[in-house]
Amino acid sequence: MAGWLSATPDGERRIQASLKMSDASLHRLLVCRAPRPNRFLADVSTIAAYVGVERTALAAALREATVLAALGSREMSRSEEADDGLVGLLAAARDTAAEQLPDSEAATAVRELAQSTWQAAPPEVRDRRDVQAALVWASPVAVVSLPQLQFAMVNRWLVDRGAPPLPDSIGDLRGLLVAWRSQAVIFVDGTLPEADFRLTLAHEHGHLLLDYLVPRQRVLREEPALLEVLDGRRRPTNADRARAALARAPLGLHTHLLHRHNDGGAAETTIRVEDSASSYALELLAPWEELLTLLRGQPQPQPVSYPKRLAAAAEAAADHFNLPPDAAEVRARAGLTALGIRPGFFNR
Repeated sequence: MAGWLSATPDGERRIQASLKMSDASLHRLLVCRAPRPNRFLADVSTIAAYVGVERTALAAALREATVLAALGSREMSRSEEADDGLVGLLAAARDTAAEQLPDSEAATAVRELAQSTWQAAPPEVRDRRDVQAALVWASPVAVVSLPQLQFAMVNRWLVDRGAPPLPDSIGDLRGLLVAWRSQAVIFVDGTLPEADFRLTLAHEHGHLLLDYLVPRQRVLREEPALLEVLDGRRRPTNADRARAALARAPLGLHTHLLHRHNDGGAAETTIRVEDSASSYALELLAPWEELLTLLRGQPQPQPVSYPKRLAAAAEAAADHFNLPPDAAEVRARAGLTALGIRPGFFNR
């Protein structure tokens, strides 16, 4: 572990401070082997018991150390930019503007991703629906809460920890994902209400999975020689593009998603990936089958009308899943539709 942490600026000091460890506990940690990615839960649990710290706190600290080591190695110059964004970098933001949430059941692949996120977490994390802890256990991601999230604050956080700043800027944010060389960090506005904080975390994690890790895994599986291109170590050649096309492996998977039009709107491609991330977020926070079970058990309001039924269902979803009101209403409407309950002619 000592060599592993040495790749992070002040890695030992930072992890000791974040976990409030004694010098003796730190020394015990440093002689441990680094956790294996495919055995992260088991290895971190064993290390935490040996060192004497809470395992989710240790997992979060190790994730942050890993992403800082990756970001600290980032070398991007304007001369190395790809036509569609910065080579090797995914940056995706959830701004403060109102957004359209998907009002239907998520695709099977998205539902499976959400289920696997919870399955990767310890039982106590699943029991208390701790989204932040679940993300840390499930993916190579650190979560950072900053007050009134702005680009200047994000860049200050990065620079203070030895990582280069982001080269772009937009207005106030609720959340921001930065992914680089298979590691990621999610920044969240710490002043958000708890329900919106959870939704923002889940949304950015959707970007990490759908727009970075899943495409990356497909490329590495079908054309591993393209790793240097994926990680921004070099620009793709014509031969690389040909191999990628034959393998159905998109080289443009590291997409810069921060750009907005002058009127504040986003490009069509950005809207599509935002919808997919939101679909994942709703599935993660309010799993479809659990939602339908909840709605089936709800008493019918009297007199029965669709607006009253929807209002009651949305309130139940908000309370049960800790969703913001708008997300709860969207999820409730989709669930009622699946159960055959639709608005009448005059309620449309």
